[in-house]
Amino acid sequence: MTSGFTEGDRQGLSALTAKHWRVETVLRLFTTILLGFSFGGLLLGGIALMLKSSGKGVPPELNLVLGSLALHGTALPALIWFVRVNGLTLRDAFGLEPDRVARGVLLGVGLGLSALPIIYGIQWISVQVLEMAGIDVDLQSNVKLLLEGTATVRWYIAIIAVLVAPLVEEGFFRGVLFSFLRDLGQRKLAYAVTSVLFGLSHFNAAAFLPLTIFGAMLAWSYERSGSLVVPLTAHAVFNTAPFVMILTGINLDAGVK
Repeated sequence: MTSGFTEGDRQGLSALTAKHWRVETVLRLFTTILLGFSFGGLLLGGIALMLKSSGKGVPPELNLVLGSLALHGTALPALIWFVRVNGLTLRDAFGLEPDRVARGVLLGVGLGLSALPIIYGIQWISVQVLEMAGIDVDLQSNVKLLLEGTATVRWYIAIIAVLVAPLVEEGFFRGVLFSFLRDLGQRKLAYAVTSVLFGLSHFNAAAFLPLTIFGAMLAWSYERSGSLVVPLTAHAVFNTAPFVMILTGINLDAGVK
């Protein structure tokens, strides 16, 4: 296995060191997360069939809770197992050294705030293009619940969106998959694959392109800093935006049916 480092690395453009993740452990991690997600889908499908017989549908709140528990409840321990089985600590695996944390948080806040107008602008354009093409555009399910749900539901979404989701998604997409492909000498492929999968994972047509671009920005920040703290913080800041918009009265569904 080659180190995957480029000329840019040698010129000091990257602080990300090679991790040498073992192929079989990467595959097992991916399979475990996929199985957890699939189990949640099957469970929800079974509940939907039972409720359908009585003329009811699955409450969106139940869909949110079971879906997040199946995915994040599987992914977080799986990531911890993955790091340990590869002989590293979380600190060494993801650049979480104390001297990097404070700087990483500051850089992440800056990146997250800078990304907001860019990504929301691209999403607005995506909505207009899709509607011109005759494609119905809808809000992401979690955003709908955020707008329509109770205070308890909003708090649950806040915890998942701001804390749990960034940990899981950055740990897998950037911390494992990006560095794994990059270490194989496939830097461009690492950017493409992780960014596109990140966009697809949110299951929303209007959000696909902007989130794919955001995923590339997060990967770039990880490569340049060598610390997952930067994309983690940027992701958390970005996911906090909808809550701030609600508190300030900004219409989240403007331009979206």
